[in-house]
Amino acid sequence: MTGARGTAAPVLSRWIGRLSGVGPPVAVPERFVLAGVDWQGPAEARIDLRARRRDGRWTPWVRASVLGHDSDRGETVAHALVGEPVWTGPADAVQLRCPAGAEGVSVHLVAPAGPGVPAAGPASALPLALPRLPAGPGQPPIIARQAWAAGLPPHAAPSYGDVRMAFVHHSVNANGYTPGEVPAMLRSIYAYHTYTRGWNDIGYNFAVDAYGRIWEARAGGIDRPVIGAQAGGYNAESFGVVLLGDFAAVLPTDAAQVALAHLIAWKLALHGQPVTGRVTVEVDPPDAFYTRFRPGQRVSLPRVAGHRDGCSTDCPGEAMYRLGMPPLRRAVAGLTRRQLTLSLQAGGRDGAGGEPVPYGIAPGVRVRPATYLDLETATTLPGQALPVHGHLRTLAGAPVAGARIVLQRLSSSRTSQPETTLATVVTTADGAFTAMLHPRGNLLLRALHAPAPAVVSALLVVGVRPVLTLGATLVNGAVQVSGTVDPPKPHILLEVRAAGRIGERRIVVAAGGVFAVQLRLPPGRATLRAVVQADADTLAGESSAVTLDL
Repeated sequence: MTGARGTAAPVLSRWIGRLSGVGPPVAVPERFVLAGVDWQGPAEARIDLRARRRDGRWTPWVRASVLGHDSDRGETVAHALVGEPVWTGPADAVQLRCPAGAEGVSVHLVAPAGPGVPAAGPASALPLALPRLPAGPGQPPIIARQAWAAGLPPHAAPSYGDVRMAFVHHSVNANGYTPGEVPAMLRSIYAYHTYTRGWNDIGYNFAVDAYGRIWEARAGGIDRPVIGAQAGGYNAESFGVVLLGDFAAVLPTDAAQVALAHLIAWKLALHGQPVTGRVTVEVDPPDAFYTRFRPGQRVSLPRVAGHRDGCSTDCPGEAMYRLGMPPLRRAVAGLTRRQLTLSLQAGGRDGAGGEPVPYGIAPGVRVRPATYLDLETATTLPGQALPVHGHLRTLAGAPVAGARIVLQRLSSSRTSQPETTLATVVTTADGAFTAMLHPRGNLLLRALHAPAPAVVSALLVVGVRPVLTLGATLVNGAVQVSGTVDPPKPHILLEVRAAGRIGERRIVVAAGGVFAVQLRLPPGRATLRAVVQADADTLAGESSAVTLDL
């Protein structure tokens, strides 16, 4: 099978074209276990699918045209109208129907998961995700991503934003699956999301199965604000949990509902967020079409929301939304008792930070622009003292004194997410703490209070602007240019403006932060400037201009 990315992939696509009424069965030579559709219009078309199992029986019809699960910025959107994948189990034919008609329909079929899918038992028998941070009601057992995604790294390093609310989804597949099928189900959803949708990873942050097991889904760290592709318009301010199953007509199992409540209570408490009430979030403009709101509009949503609260979708199913969400919110509230909040800022104690720091500031780490998320940011020079400070308080605002706070630098890759401890401080009587850092490169920071009740701060983005010097002298008719860059960079862009040379740029090799080059310039006035572009280590920087009359 060939995927949308042009590489070998477990996805087979078939063009249907116009679909009106019930289409003919589409048989394929290779077995598949999951199917999904995309179409060109109309957006409100209802497309159902069913699959023929190996024993010749057809599965029930399931709606396949569920919209609203999408990335925001930074990930490819393969097609605007793409339905959610439907787990069919092993099958050899698929059939579609659309009573009102749809144009430009394609069906995408995902092959069975290959070797490496382990037998699934109780959560205690499978590897559990780390770290263990006892926030809110305590951390529930969360099965590590490696238990289902061995050999399936994300296509890019994770992006980080903020956690202010939770979205509940359902996967719209039949509810009669066995415990052993769950890893293969997750691998198939991953294949559909990455190869058909063009996303970097499976879209959901967590999954909960019918047996009450919680699975780490999207990579990046269960304790971090990993941006998923699960609620178009709100991904950077939320996390998403998918209930594996179809809950349009029935409720999830009791075990699933208990696990879901525990997970949401823990995750919101860990990020210092209330677990009740509502929160005001901003609709990310590029994906406002997934919602019923205007681009950039600030809207009030429940802290514990069904997907349809924010997006134009039926998810998480009529039964779950009408009958399951109210008791879920009560359960989450009842589980959460003592809860803390932790702030982290840079600059003076008045909270003054720096200019907005652009997207992609730290090695392997991506965060949303500060202008969108209102993340605390700071800019500084290499090695310059940068005070960081914050407060540890109860949710009601009372200070917590004598508590140990760890300041951590976050970094990431597609396969690991190490943290580096930069400082450890203890809160004073008013719950405050201060530390002095001397960064020489971009940082993505957080503060952590690890003992119960655990809590992490929102991210603090620090951008380091390099310092460049430049000098130029005339020697035997040639211009001798030299300078320095701190932190050292391997290459410098030398901008030259002279007669007959408008905006010329030369790449100059630098060694140990020192560079030199000789230029031959025509008579007249020349202006030189040394520039470095932003990269993973620092922001962009430039020297003062040097002007010569030749």
